[in-house]
Amino acid sequence: MQSLLPFTTAWVGESRFASAPVALYALVNGCSKVLILPVLNHLRKLHGPDSELAKEYPDDFRIYLTITMDFVAAFVAAAGYPKISFTIMGFVTIVWFFPNTVFKLKRAK
Repeated sequence: MQSLLPFTTAWVGESRFASAPVALYALVNGCSKVLILPVLNHLRKLHGPDSELAKEYPDDFRIYLTITMDFVAAFVAAAGYPKISFTIMGFVTIVWFFPNTVFKLKRAK
């Protein structure tokens, strides 16, 4: 899925934000995040429920939130509102700039 991001980004730029390319771009972003979930779950199982990863990153709320927002953006773009869709995806990007309050970096003592 990640290999489709450059294609969809170029298509959005060439089409000047037409509905179909923006919808595909949002769909590819959402699907890429869906594919991250099994990786995170496998890492949690691999390291065990008492590991630092499992304790400090216990849930996937941010991922689920952004997946939902990406799919909403895809539907909005498919309905003919690509600029609103890109605004939604901008909010998705902003969500990822804020640090996860659960995951805290520990300083070496």
